[in-house]
Amino acid sequence: MPTLINQITSIQPDMLFDLSDTKRYTVNIAENLESWARSFAEKSGLLEKIPDNVRPYFNYAAWARDALQNGDILALDLFEDAIAVFYRSGYNSCSEPTQ
Repeated sequence: MPTLINQITSIQPDMLFDLSDTKRYTVNIAENLESWARSFAEKSGLLEKIPDNVRPYFNYAAWARDALQNGDILALDLFEDAIAVFYRSGYNSCSEPTQ
């Protein structure tokens, strides 16, 4: 498993978050990207407008993977069963992150 330092140094420069301003970023610890996505969707109300009978079909893993690939989130392995997910404060995946 790659170390945290290896992960940080292997990130493309255009994907680096300036994490020095902690008011601009939120971090969550989760077991994996899918569990983070489920928690984020629930807390943010991401799926509020989707009917209850359709919500079970939402693909949390794919949504989280796309957010990672788009640079909307930054995920770093902490331990064998934990990741840290950073995202801009105000990010809701339905609009541009607040600056």
